[in-house]
Amino acid sequence: MKALILANGRATRLGPVSRAVLKALLPVANRPVLWYVLQSLREAGVDEIGITVGPDTRPVVDYVRALEEPLEDPRPHMEFLWEDRRSGTGGALRDHRAYLADAPAVVVPADIIAGVDIAALVRHHRAHPAAVTVAVTPQDPARWDGDFLVADGPFASAYLFKPGAASPSRLGSTGAWVVDPRALSLVPAQGFCDFSEQVLPRLPTRDLPLGVFDAGAVYQRDVGVPQRFYDSNIEALTGRSSASRYLPPAGPCGAGDVARVAHGPVLIGPDVEVHRSARIHGPTVIGGGCVIGPHASVVSSVLLPGSVVPAHTLLSTSVFGTTDRLYAELLRRPSPDRRDRLVDTAGDTS
Repeated sequence: MKALILANGRATRLGPVSRAVLKALLPVANRPVLWYVLQSLREAGVDEIGITVGPDTRPVVDYVRALEEPLEDPRPHMEFLWEDRRSGTGGALRDHRAYLADAPAVVVPADIIAGVDIAALVRHHRAHPAAVTVAVTPQDPARWDGDFLVADGPFASAYLFKPGAASPSRLGSTGAWVVDPRALSLVPAQGFCDFSEQVLPRLPTRDLPLGVFDAGAVYQRDVGVPQRFYDSNIEALTGRSSASRYLPPAGPCGAGDVARVAHGPVLIGPDVEVHRSARIHGPTVIGGGCVIGPHASVVSSVLLPGSVVPAHTLLSTSVFGTTDRLYAELLRRPSPDRRDRLVDTAGDTS
């Protein structure tokens, strides 16, 4: 089966951290969200992946082409689907109907890490054909601001776009769909179209059933706002995320190693310099090329690549730095001496 990754978007809600960074390339545990999305599709047996890109999303193209580590065999065929302008999720499906051809396809966002079993979602859709099948997970309507579905067996009787606490259902959309080309008949012929807001609430119809796949209590995190971006990194390090299983194995600290000042879990990127008088308390993620000065303390924080923490600085529960060096770090070729290290010890308090 084919898959379509909706990657032509920016993290405009990340404020000063953003610098117009692409959501698909935001780092979680020092890997872009896009890496986890690609990995989940590969593991599900998807053999063709289309990635939507546009004039402002060239770094996505550069990153995918530079992937050296990563997707083990069998590696899916990947191609880029060009958009002259952002046309929304529905517009992207409409404009790339030729890529979808006449068969259903998995559709996922590039900015959400979710533990949905994509292979099981596809099997459910094949067993219960629908215009769209939506993977859902339990959510509390009073606390979650996403979309909900009202289930009726393997199908849904309603799709509710951001109903808030008024939702009669607790089945929240994960953003992972299987879309049959028949559903595109509901997409306007031109212009911007948000599939979740303008199309899915119109389902089901007599001829276009809406399927619902209960993915169970899976991990789900949209990284597009500062608190959720921070949470996604901390959750990955503490074993609460579907990204946690991709962490490198924890290793001991060697003499003179920068990791000796760390009280884990601390994920340390390549080319990091930490003064011997500094202290790092996990869970903390340190991006590649960071410098931590004398007597600085970093506690439960996320340091973006290339960040410089001045001497005597205290960082606590923070996202620190800018994304200015993010793309350059992502595109650097990995090598045995440029791998992340995970330190999970009591550290050196001497």
